[in-house]
Amino acid sequence: MAYTSLNKKIQDGELATIASQGLSVFPIYQTYGGEANYFSEEQGFSDGLAAIARARSYGFRSGTRIYFAVDFDALDYQITDNVIPHFQGITNAITTYGPQYDVGIYGPRNACSRVSIQGLASASFVSDMSTGFSGNLGYPLPTNWAFDQISTIGVGTGSGYIEIDNNIASGLDVGQRAFDPAPLFEYPDVSFNLAHRDSLLADLQTYLEGIGVPEQGGETPAEAGTYFINTTTEAFDKVLEFDDLVTQLARTLKLRKALIQTPLFWEIRKSNVDEPPADALVRSYYAGTGGIDDSSTGIGQIKAKTAINSRNTCIDEGIVYGSKKSADLPNDVWEEWQLLNESETHNVAHRN
Repeated sequence: MAYTSLNKKIQDGELATIASQGLSVFPIYQTYGGEANYFSEEQGFSDGLAAIARARSYGFRSGTRIYFAVDFDALDYQITDNVIPHFQGITNAITTYGPQYDVGIYGPRNACSRVSIQGLASASFVSDMSTGFSGNLGYPLPTNWAFDQISTIGVGTGSGYIEIDNNIASGLDVGQRAFDPAPLFEYPDVSFNLAHRDSLLADLQTYLEGIGVPEQGGETPAEAGTYFINTTTEAFDKVLEFDDLVTQLARTLKLRKALIQTPLFWEIRKSNVDEPPADALVRSYYAGTGGIDDSSTGIGQIKAKTAINSRNTCIDEGIVYGSKKSADLPNDVWEEWQLLNESETHNVAHRN
C-alpha cells in the first residue's frame, strides 16, 4: 500500500491472483517513514485516513490488520517524541473512521515493543533483517510479534528468478485470503500541486479584495479597531500545511475539500487578539476560579459543545465511530475543549 516512485502499491488483479492460488496478504502502509521528522500526530492521522481509503478501495474486509511502517533506526527519544504520537494519530483515525480495521506496526524491535505497550498496535512485523539497527540490538522480540523478517533469499531460476524477504510467522496474523469488490466511487479531489500556489493565492486575494477583505485587517465597520493576527497569505499557507490531512478527510467523508478548507481558512484569517483571553477564562473556569465554561478555540475556532453535538450526530448517522460525549457534562466539555485547543489535527478534523 506504499506510494513510491517504484510503484510498490498493489496493482490491479494482484489480489485476485494471490487469492486464487490459496495465498494470503498482510497489507503494509508506507509513504516514506525513513526518518524521524516524518512522524507526528498530524501525519499519523492523515496516514490512517489514507490507509482506510486504500484498504476499502482494494476490498480488504473487516478484521484486516494494516501494518504502518517505521522504516528507520528509531532511537528511543525519537520513538517517544515522534513515533508514538504518530501512532496515536493513526489510532485516532482508524477508531473514528475505519474501526473495522486493526493497527499493526512494522519496524525495529524497540519501536514495535514501545508502540505496542502503549496499546497503539495489536501486532508487530519486526524488521530483524536490519541487523545494524540499534533498535534491534539487545532488544527482545515484542510479545505481539506476528512476522519476523530475518533474511533475503532467492527463489526461481532464469527469467523467473526473484529475491524475496524470508519471514517467520508466529500465527498471530494469518493475513487475508478473500476480498470484496472495489467500491464504485472515485475520489473527487486530489492533493494540491504546490506549483500552482502563487496563482491560486493571487486569485484568492483578488476575490477577497473584491468583497472588501484586504490582505491584512478587517472589512466591516464593526471590526474597526480589531487586530487580526494573520494576513490572507499567512492563512492561505497555513491551510496548505494541512492539505494532506484535508484531502484524506474529504475522501473518507466523501465530500469536497473546499467544504473543509473554506471555514478553516476564514477562522485562521480572522484570528484576533481577543481569543487568548477567552481561552484563559475557560481554563480559569475549570480551575474553579471563575470564567466561562466554553469558548471558540484552536486553529479552527470551534466551541467544545458544538464539536460534541456535531460528532454525536455523525455517530448517529454512521459517518464516524466511537463513544459519545455530552455537552451537558462539564468533564466532557472540558476534555473536548482541551483537545480542540491543543491539537491542531483534532481541531481540523472537527472543522468539517
